[in-house]
Amino acid sequence: PEVYRSIDRADARGRCELADETAIVYTGQLYDWKGVDTLVAAAAFLPAPFRIHIIGGMGEDLQRSQRQAEALPQGSAPVVFHGQRPAEEIPTWLRAADLVVIPNSGKHRLSVEDTNPLKAIEAMAAEAVIVASDLPALRDALSGYGAARFFPGDDARALAQEVRHRAHDPDRLTELRGRVSGFALLTAKERAVRIKSFVQGMMRPSV
Repeated sequence: PEVYRSIDRADARGRCELADETAIVYTGQLYDWKGVDTLVAAAAFLPAPFRIHIIGGMGEDLQRSQRQAEALPQGSAPVVFHGQRPAEEIPTWLRAADLVVIPNSGKHRLSVEDTNPLKAIEAMAAEAVIVASDLPALRDALSGYGAARFFPGDDARALAQEVRHRAHDPDRLTELRGRVSGFALLTAKERAVRIKSFVQGMMRPSV
């Protein structure tokens, strides 16, 4: 977590070349259950200066999302695909973001109940303002984190509305980040212990 918090936010925005835009950031793979199609679809309800940055994805998953973005109506917020990036760049993107979106789909049990909350941990470690699908696994992962808000999974319009509501007041975003300063370190440690215990339990041979 110290790695994330040691990155100056203004410097991170410069390195990511974000300028004056309102940067909505997603990091991770683009599998169906990750719900990235909902985030891309939300661009139709987000005007400039919103810009969606998707870091991750490869092969057919990436191509599918790119085709979806190309089919968005004129006037939609731009969707920028950065593809696979070195792991050391992810903390910079999370610190630079105005909002981090975790849009997991509610159509898949893996996403609803069993998803590994590592992406949520990374976003908390970066003290990001988070907008996430209202699913049990994400509710649990983000429990107690004061800068997380939720939207109904798979609802692009609701996601866009929540993003606009969170991002309309830059001072409010700064206040939310200040509210969770220092929280992420403790949360990340607790979540890491829980994940490790869960994995170890799964690996024990059955009697």
